[in-house]
Amino acid sequence: MQTQATTAVAEPFGLPPGGGESVAATPAAPPARDISVQDFQPSWPNEVEPGFEHVQLKVPPLLALLPDWLFILRADGVLLGGHAPSESGCPQAPRRWAGKRLADLLPPALSEVADGYLTRTLATQRTHAFACQHLVDGRVCDFQVRVTPHGLNQVLVLVRDVSERKLLEKEILDISNREQMRIGQDLHDGLGQHLTGITFLTRALENKLAAQGLPEAAEAAEIGKLVLQALTQTRNLARGLFPVELESGGLARAFKDIAATV
Repeated sequence: MQTQATTAVAEPFGLPPGGGESVAATPAAPPARDISVQDFQPSWPNEVEPGFEHVQLKVPPLLALLPDWLFILRADGVLLGGHAPSESGCPQAPRRWAGKRLADLLPPALSEVADGYLTRTLATQRTHAFACQHLVDGRVCDFQVRVTPHGLNQVLVLVRDVSERKLLEKEILDISNREQMRIGQDLHDGLGQHLTGITFLTRALENKLAAQGLPEAAEAAEIGKLVLQALTQTRNLARGLFPVELESGGLARAFKDIAATV
C-alpha cells in the first residue's frame, strides 16, 4: 500500500511527451545531480564527547529511510536535482527532470502556488509548508510540501503523499459518526421510551390518588414533572447525536417535537 502511495507522487512532476514548454533554450541549464552530503550541514555542539569527534552524517542511509521526494530548486524555479524514494519505482526521475522549470512539470494552478512559496521562502529565509491536491491516475491525491532555504538562491523541497493518511482519517471520522448515531438512536429508542412509559404511569398514579382525595397526589405530580424533564433532556441529547425525527418523521415532526420542549 505504501509503495502505491509513494509512486503516485512521481506523476504530478512529469509530463507526457511533447507536454509543457520547451526548455532547450534556457540559458545555463544546470547539470543533473543527486542530493549529497554537501546538502546537509548538521550543527554540532562546540564541545563533543570523546570518541565522537569523527562522527559524520551518512546521507545514503538517511535518504533510504525517507518515503518522500526531495528536490533542490533554483530561485527561478529550475529543478537542479533531487532524490526519489526507493519505493517509487523510478529512482532516476529527478535526473530526468533536472533543468526543467516548475511550469514544465506541474499543472498551471499548482505551478503558480509552488512559485509563490518558492519566492516567499527565499524572501523570508524561513521554512514554509502547504498542502495541495492533484489528479493522479484518475484519482485525487493529497500532498504535503515543505520548502526550506538551501544555500544561495536555492530551496530544498520535501514532497509527501498523504493520500493514504487522509483516507484513514476519513474512515475514522465515518466510524465515529456511525457510533455517534448509534448512541443517539439507542437513547431515543431505549431510555427515551422507558422514560415515556414512566411518565404515563406517574400521571395515572396522580389521577388515582387525586380521585381518592389523597395528599400524595401532589407528590406524584412532582415526580411526573421530574421524569418529564429527564425525558426532554434525553430527547435533546439524542437529537444532537442522531436526528432520528428527521430521518423517520420528516421536518414537520421535528419542529413539532422541538416546540413541545419549549
